[in-house]
Amino acid sequence: MIGFAKVVDVIDEKGITKKTKEWFVGPFGLVLENIVALEKPVPVKGNRKFWRLSGKPLKACLAKLTKAQRNQFKEFIYSFTISTDSTLTCESSE
Repeated sequence: MIGFAKVVDVIDEKGITKKTKEWFVGPFGLVLENIVALEKPVPVKGNRKFWRLSGKPLKACLAKLTKAQRNQFKEFIYSFTISTDSTLTCESSE
């Protein structure tokens, strides 16, 4: 896992703008916002499609973010709490 981002749009070739042209490859492209790169990647078993990160890998990734960065993604990924002893607890939002 190298970071987090919010997918805000899916475009095709007709939707390419100056901002998206440099990064557009293939029939469709994702437009991302609130991109936060992790300082050091976290090894996780991934997928060629979108998947929900959960359990220990999610906990490891969230622990590398600042409180403000975690709050950017809290509403649409998972709910989590950090106790006074810095223990991170994650639960699925579904």
